[in-house]
Amino acid sequence: MSSQLTESQVARVVAEVSRQAQLRELDERERLDRGQVVQILKELKLPVELLDPAMRELERREAEAKAQAGYDEALADERRRRFWIIGSSVAALLVLVLLVGFFVQRQRRAFASITTVEPGRITRAADDGGSLGTVTRDASELYYRVTLERVPSGENLSLRCNWIDPGGRVVKQNSWETRTTDKSVWATSCRCTLGASAQPGTWRVEMLLGDRVVSRTEFRVE
Repeated sequence: MSSQLTESQVARVVAEVSRQAQLRELDERERLDRGQVVQILKELKLPVELLDPAMRELERREAEAKAQAGYDEALADERRRRFWIIGSSVAALLVLVLLVGFFVQRQRRAFASITTVEPGRITRAADDGGSLGTVTRDASELYYRVTLERVPSGENLSLRCNWIDPGGRVVKQNSWETRTTDKSVWATSCRCTLGASAQPGTWRVEMLLGDRVVSRTEFRVE
């Protein structure tokens, strides 16, 4: 602290010293010495021998009050800390939910835009670029080839194929997930084997992205 004061600072120091002196004088006036307390007890015809126990009890109560005040303050601090922790956790969870919802909605919109370049094609294992309208029940594998477009990058598409016989029964179902997409046009396929027990007639195969049918094709089985 600097030993040199300005006139303004001196005036403020004098005012503060005067205030402290007045408070001390008032405090001393309010305090009574033991002799004065004894005299008051005698005037009230109260037993003087109970003064010391009463003083000890008063001190005990004051100590308890201080301890309780400290406990209450600590409890209030703990409540404020817990409230802050819970509030922060709720806020973080809300942000996480909003972010997840945002990404889910964005993914749904991106998936909803996926279409096919052309109708799906029924082929054998060897693909000549055409599509079979009629197949025989010779137990060789049939492929359903679909080319998707408007495919978002960096996604793993969950696809499913249903092979449906003339009676509307799903005879075969394929489920798979593509590798991570890296181009907007994406070729994929599923397959099924039709043996002698397969029902002849008009069959239908459909490819689904999630729960949405993205391609459907009919073919004859003889």
